[in-house]
Amino acid sequence: MKTAGKMLLALFLILIIVAGTGYLLIYVDIIETPAVVKKIPLLNRILPQEEATEVVSNNAAHEPKKAQDLEDKIKELENQLKQTEKKFKSAEKKEAEASEQIVMLNEQLLNSQTRQSSQQEAYRDLAKYYAEMKAKDAAQILSRLKDEDVIGILGELEPDQGAEILQNFDADRAAAITRKMLVVSE
Repeated sequence: MKTAGKMLLALFLILIIVAGTGYLLIYVDIIETPAVVKKIPLLNRILPQEEATEVVSNNAAHEPKKAQDLEDKIKELENQLKQTEKKFKSAEKKEAEASEQIVMLNEQLLNSQTRQSSQQEAYRDLAKYYAEMKAKDAAQILSRLKDEDVIGILGELEPDQGAEILQNFDADRAAAITRKMLVVSE
């Protein structure tokens, strides 16, 4: 009896190993589940569902498409980044050019102000000389200068001195200078 029990136990173990191997082959989808086994209620619950396998295979089929979509999106974003960088560099270049132009204009303004200041100072110095002269002599000399210079010098004189010198000018020239003085003072 002992040998029969051992044989029965060995047969049972072999049956379990064969069933386990079969289940493993079915579970990893190496062999297809037989239709008869699918109809057994208890085994049907233990065996993997084909629908789950189909979902996995559908997902696997969609994975390359998703990956391609993601790669396309990455390329699109990289292109947008490059365009934004180009716009940024262009804006930086324009800003640098504008800054250079501002510096240049400030220098020109400063030079103009310096020139104007030194011109004004020259008019002031000359006005002192003409103030010491007789009005008739000053008018003779001033009549040979440009109107702008005459206006600058007369503007630095006391109003009564300027009026006295202007009286000694030719009437037409005095009127022209007066007109220009009105424009300058506005």
